[in-house]
Amino acid sequence: MLIFGRGDLRHALSVLLGGWFLIALGLIASGQAMADRKVIYECTDPATGERTLRDFCPPGMESREWTKIYLPGQPELNLEQLVQERPIELYTAQGCESCDLLRGYLRRNQIPYQEKDVTFADPAEASKQKVDEILVRQAELQERSGGLTVPTLFIGGAEDGAEASIIGYNLPRLEDALKQAGYPVGAAADDGGESSDAPEPEEPGPEPEPE
Repeated sequence: MLIFGRGDLRHALSVLLGGWFLIALGLIASGQAMADRKVIYECTDPATGERTLRDFCPPGMESREWTKIYLPGQPELNLEQLVQERPIELYTAQGCESCDLLRGYLRRNQIPYQEKDVTFADPAEASKQKVDEILVRQAELQERSGGLTVPTLFIGGAEDGAEASIIGYNLPRLEDALKQAGYPVGAAADDGGESSDAPEPEEPGPEPEPE
């Protein structure tokens, strides 16, 4: 049996009320955090079919809600500002497994990026505009990286003016570059067994043949 004196009862009551007050504050903060979640959209250019992930789609683009950004227990991420200051561009090729792995990692970590395919599905059926766009992307990749290896990822806007580049699916280097840029990393592995602490980086995919 517990016996409380008048002073003890007063203390117990203050502790109890203080606990409820803290719980109420927690619920309010949680509700505010949930309300501040950012929506990320998949934007499709109807003219080229190029897809990008953004916090808003420019006029004329088709938009589809892709995910919501919310990082519990961390300061709110100003994703819009981060994407403006440190944009991510990913050069890929069709049928490239390493490209699929890198793309999947970015999506699981809810990191917006712009994807640039440097290959043709069927050159014979491609329009002249589409052919010219692919050739421009290939020239960009050649100039920026010194080759046509895919996947190649660029993170722009470094303080020294240089952009970070990751060639191939080199997960340790990728995570380090993303962390330095301020992006969230470390999402759990998918069903295919990919892990954020995999010891061996994947080899780069084959270089696409210039048209």
